[in-house]
Amino acid sequence: LMKGVAHTSDATVNDVLLTVTAGGLRRLLNSRGEPVEQVLRIYVPVSLHHEPRAEARGNLIGQMVVSLPIEVSDPVLRLGLIAKETAQGKARSRPSLGIVPHRGIAGRAFLKLVDRQRVNLTSADIRGPEVPQYFAGARLVEVFPLAPLIGKVSLAVAAMSYAGQFNITVIADRDAYPDLDEYWSDLVDAYR
Repeated sequence: LMKGVAHTSDATVNDVLLTVTAGGLRRLLNSRGEPVEQVLRIYVPVSLHHEPRAEARGNLIGQMVVSLPIEVSDPVLRLGLIAKETAQGKARSRPSLGIVPHRGIAGRAFLKLVDRQRVNLTSADIRGPEVPQYFAGARLVEVFPLAPLIGKVSLAVAAMSYAGQFNITVIADRDAYPDLDEYWSDLVDAYR
């Protein structure tokens, strides 16, 4: 379903995931009586591999920030806006997250910088194996991704394709999203 929507809309599967994420947030904020005219910014991983190859080459990713148009009620229009913004964002150069300092004074300074970012959400769309995998002779039935909450980020939506499935995980700060079950329901409704 996600691939079909993406291909017919000149978008990516990640754009569709961001559209569904925004739709779920719109519904949640409406149910809370909160305004949907606010800007919600989301971290989106970007592959820095410029030449696709068949063999695995490891992770080489950067990160961009996308503004989710939650004020837009029409999901098709929302998808078009997101696809345009992500296409423009991917055209910019950015450093690999692998060279970002993680330890010592530089790591602490980096975390302070991340904490100052006005980003509310994070996402990830991971392309998994298209054929079933096995571990110790047992078929791996489902795979669900995890995404970290860092800085002021209080909600993560991650998806992973695997053997014809598209599985979504939502991770949240319980204080910011005491109604996480409702958000999950809203996200599923936006997906349909």
